[in-house]
Amino acid sequence: MTAYLPLEDQIRVLFDVVRHPEGRPYTLQEVSEQIDVSLATISQMRSGRIKNPQLHTLRELCRFFDVPLHYFE
Repeated sequence: MTAYLPLEDQIRVLFDVVRHPEGRPYTLQEVSEQIDVSLATISQMRSGRIKNPQLHTLRELCRFFDVPLHYFE
């Protein structure tokens, strides 16, 4: 059986690994301004309050962070 990271950890990894061109992590605000997902939704996903987001939300995050959709499987 394969162990999967919880959604909030998967989101944390994206923010930790994918860097802003200035070399620092992206802020939640910066990401929400570039995609069609609210700051509140991204914040709730990152904190674990949203555990099953809409497909559109995951697609937008994948597009921004340049990862395939199956990252979240």
